[in-house]
Amino acid sequence: GHQRPDSTRGRGWWRSVAAVGMLTALAWLGANELDRFVNRQPAIDPAALPVIAVMPLSNVSGDPSRDFVAAGIAESLIASLASLPSVTVLSRASVTEARTRARDEAALAKDLGATYVVNGSVQESNGTLRISLNLVKPDRTVAWGESVEGAFDRIFELQARLATALTSALVVRVSASERERMNAQPTTSAAALSEYWQGKALLERSDVKGNVDAAISAFESALRLDSRFSLAHAALSQSF
Repeated sequence: GHQRPDSTRGRGWWRSVAAVGMLTALAWLGANELDRFVNRQPAIDPAALPVIAVMPLSNVSGDPSRDFVAAGIAESLIASLASLPSVTVLSRASVTEARTRARDEAALAKDLGATYVVNGSVQESNGTLRISLNLVKPDRTVAWGESVEGAFDRIFELQARLATALTSALVVRVSASERERMNAQPTTSAAALSEYWQGKALLERSDVKGNVDAAISAFESALRLDSRFSLAHAALSQSF
């Protein structure tokens, strides 16, 4: 006759397979969790981050009509620092408001709880742009200072060099992707950036007759130079 299968032996074989499968799954999960634990970035404590207050940069070119360049460079620096999770940068509005109360930069730093104040100057002469920055502690000691120089059409390179040097002086860790974000530019055209900065300066004084119309013209000029300049599109809408 036919031999009867041993059901007990079959069940034991399936139990062995199931046990091996479970152990394999547990081992994989354990390795995966261990890898996540080892490679997990430590949580950043906001209270431990350096707090940066960027002051308006001085236009020392002797031409008040170029004030917008100094204002634009300071705003770009704020935007670059704000892209980094390893620092806290105060908005220009909060710094401007604190300046109405503070007698000097030391008092301003105390008022805002700033670890450092960034100040500096911009000078244009014979087509050359010179940007100088200082990193100042609340006790008025200068922790770092640097200047870069070049033609205005190299503005993106000049700003990237200063931002990189500043983060090195702050001794903060900046990953490759964070550095890429920090040095990202809203446009590829230096001329469009100049028109945009000029329009923003005019729009901030919208109480002055003719400034809004002049700002609209500046933003439209920026967009003719770079139609994908999203900040100029937004500013133009705000002007209207």
